[in-house]
Amino acid sequence: MREIYSGTWPFAITTLFFLLFLAKFLRNKNKNVPKTSYKLPPGRRGWPLIGDSFSWYNAVASSHPPRFVEEQVKRFGKIFSCSLFGKWAVVSADPFFNRFVMQNEGKLFKSSYPKSFRDLVGKNGVITVQGEQQRKLHGIASNMMRLEKLKFHFLEDIQRVMTQTLGGFQDNQVAIHLMVNQLLGVTSESEINEMAQLFSDFVDGCLSVPINLPGCPYHTAMKVRQLYIV
Repeated sequence: MREIYSGTWPFAITTLFFLLFLAKFLRNKNKNVPKTSYKLPPGRRGWPLIGDSFSWYNAVASSHPPRFVEEQVKRFGKIFSCSLFGKWAVVSADPFFNRFVMQNEGKLFKSSYPKSFRDLVGKNGVITVQGEQQRKLHGIASNMMRLEKLKFHFLEDIQRVMTQTLGGFQDNQVAIHLMVNQLLGVTSESEINEMAQLFSDFVDGCLSVPINLPGCPYHTAMKVRQLYIV
């Protein structure tokens, strides 16, 4: 036991000094940058450098993802600020304000996503593109959901998939079955299950810290992306 402690203490002390040096370096660097005063909604800073990233990610990875937002709403209201991935973020749980933001996308507001999300979805993804390209992609997506197609194709597929997967409701497989069937035309049960697992790994990576090392969710998601992008 003493050997374990004797080997742990030097590492802990070294890590502490590194964090203190990094914090001092960032503080001195920020002194030379002109500061702009922004009036942010009420919120908390969280841990130094880390902010609320761990609390947010733990909630997202749990069985109740909205927990983090619900806790902050109770303390600060429906619109609050927090520190995520090293940057200040304003989070809104107000449907009226959210609608205002969506209606003024590209005018008063500009979309921004964490690095892990941008890397995995890509700069030309439906969610990440902006301006004219965004309108074109949204038009294509809307065209896929027209009433005629819903009536003659999509509803029939829904009925078939629901019949096949009613027994698997507890595994939340219905939505992924419909997605894979409609977008890729895949009907094989084994292929759908494989793609469901890959999709789960991909989503976990989008909501993770961008550390590209084996065993990290971001690294696993990048491998999934490379597998399906030709």
